[in-house]
Amino acid sequence: MFSFAHAFTGGTIAYAAENPLVALPLALTSHFVLDMLPHWNPDIPKEKKKFGKISKKTQFIIFLDVLLALVLGLFIASLAYVKSAQTSSFVRIILGCFFAVLPDLIEAPLLLFNIKGEFPKRLLKIQSKLQWNIPLPWGLITQVVLVISLFLVFF
Repeated sequence: MFSFAHAFTGGTIAYAAENPLVALPLALTSHFVLDMLPHWNPDIPKEKKKFGKISKKTQFIIFLDVLLALVLGLFIASLAYVKSAQTSSFVRIILGCFFAVLPDLIEAPLLLFNIKGEFPKRLLKIQSKLQWNIPLPWGLITQVVLVISLFLVFF
């Protein structure tokens, strides 16, 4: 699943659950739950195995995804700050976004830069078993529908 969907979900959880001790573990857990939903994203390990590197197209997709995740996370955090006028709300939302994408961040050095590590390898193996990949455009539509649905319900 794309980072923008993970980040928006984690931010929404942190927005709805005002206690960080509840919100942050739920945001982290949401990552694994969302990966079990039908979705599409570039298959970086397969692409690296086939071509020896990540294509420019995939690099661009990753860049846009990360940018959109940052924008959406800041958007939710800003809404929370305006609503409560408390910096702690802003920080809680940003941390919710961070925790929701954390498993992918742990894997990024392995996938993008071939930096080895036992924990990222194990995490990648677990996550690859959870993935429910479907082709475009449906795999992207499911992620957009998820974000729009969360927005309509919580904001």
